[in-house]
Amino acid sequence: MSRRAVAWRLAAALGVVLATHAAADEPPGSPCTPEEIDRALATEQARLGIEASGSAAPGAFARRLALDAWGTLPDPARLAQAQQGVAAHERAAWVAAAVADPRFVTHAAERLGQAWWPVGPGDDANVRLLREDFVGWLERELRAGVGLDVLAAEVLGGEGTTDRDPALSFLVKFGASGAADAAGPVTRRFLGLSWDCARCHDHPFGDATQADFHGVAAFFGRLRVRPTPNRPLVFRVSEAPLGDHRATLGGADGAHTLVVPAFPGGKRLTGGAAPQRAIETSRRAAFARWLTDRENPYFAAAQVNRVWGELFGRPLVAPVDELDLAPDDAHRRLLAQVAEGFARSGYSLPWLYRTLFSTEAYARPLLGTPDADERARAFAAASPRPLPRATRARMLLRVVGREAPAPGEFPRLRAALVERVRALFAEEDASGALLPSQALVQLSDPGLLALLRGARSHYPGEPAELLSRITWTAFGRDPSPAERRALLPALRSGERGFADVLWAVVSSSEFGSNH
Repeated sequence: MSRRAVAWRLAAALGVVLATHAAADEPPGSPCTPEEIDRALATEQARLGIEASGSAAPGAFARRLALDAWGTLPDPARLAQAQQGVAAHERAAWVAAAVADPRFVTHAAERLGQAWWPVGPGDDANVRLLREDFVGWLERELRAGVGLDVLAAEVLGGEGTTDRDPALSFLVKFGASGAADAAGPVTRRFLGLSWDCARCHDHPFGDATQADFHGVAAFFGRLRVRPTPNRPLVFRVSEAPLGDHRATLGGADGAHTLVVPAFPGGKRLTGGAAPQRAIETSRRAAFARWLTDRENPYFAAAQVNRVWGELFGRPLVAPVDELDLAPDDAHRRLLAQVAEGFARSGYSLPWLYRTLFSTEAYARPLLGTPDADERARAFAAASPRPLPRATRARMLLRVVGREAPAPGEFPRLRAALVERVRALFAEEDASGALLPSQALVQLSDPGLLALLRGARSHYPGEPAELLSRITWTAFGRDPSPAERRALLPALRSGERGFADVLWAVVSSSEFGSNH
């Protein structure tokens, strides 16, 4: 590594330390502390006449925290310890340990990758390989303490080849076919603005016009994506010195005119992160600096709103990609407060997750009362949440004893197994819930059934002990009396009965959700 690279890394590390220290030392009453978030929610709940629920059971909180932080459960001994009781003042230690665990960054990178580059049903194997490298890059950078502003700037404004900078793979996927094709994903995923329909006409419900949409697209008008000779799946992303974006404005009869790059809202901001290896005149680099400027009201809010939705089952502002249409209500103002704190932290994902994990709102129980949904909308109770696709796959591998690679297992075989299991959960609706048609395919898949039958060697012991191992591995708890009555006879019947029990466990709503 060159001296320059070493110096850059040391400077980045020092910046992370200083940002973390500053966030930890913020004065009382700061708008980004867990206590202030809870007070803001409590004020709105009082206005609505809604009483907040208490705290979830200790075991439920520990399960929820582990699945949200790591995408899997801790070992049964740790969960059993949690069942004995986790007082409110002890939750801080659990949260700190969860975020400090190496699994946190891996899971956060997966979730960020899904937010910025969601898997699509039309993505072929080559696109998935590029995306896999992209998520791997996110994980490495997050582990080094790099903030989301720097990551976004590199994704949108960088230059080079995808083998050396996998961040550029995003533009290979979304920008290679034209500037207008890039503008929709960029505004939706990085700014929380659903401007896609303004490509052809002014937004019917908001203020966004065709000129606004194509003004953003024009920043990508000089983007060039070229394959490199004799190097499969390696692309060069660059900024051409000339070239402009042209669009038909004003409907089908409008003139095909040159569009000048224009920042959303018309305000030029220049204090954001600068992409590496970008030329000085790069339009994309200028857009990246505008995007990540602290004065930009959308970038930090969009990232916070997405993570909030992951952890609470519903975002503060819904839908997550219509921030410009959100009314100026209590939740919109709270989002702005948390986004301000996120920006002050150096756009640190660990800070954001740790802050939200530490709120009383996150520790609320799931209710079965008639007013449960009304309380959940006010964040006075928990919302049931389907587990994300990567978590479902990891949990399934955990249940069949394949969560970690087997000794001597070839990496390619391991990767094929993980991909095959993830494919079971490929189709999700907008809320993340598994489609009924996909659930039927999943539960009858021959590969899944083979995995369930082959898991018997990972569960030694008599039927009663065996059932306890299964429920602790899958749910993080002891089997209930009803489960003992229903499942023990099947476990006593042999291997077929064991596979049936495991099938019932992984097809249950409890296994597929976080509550």
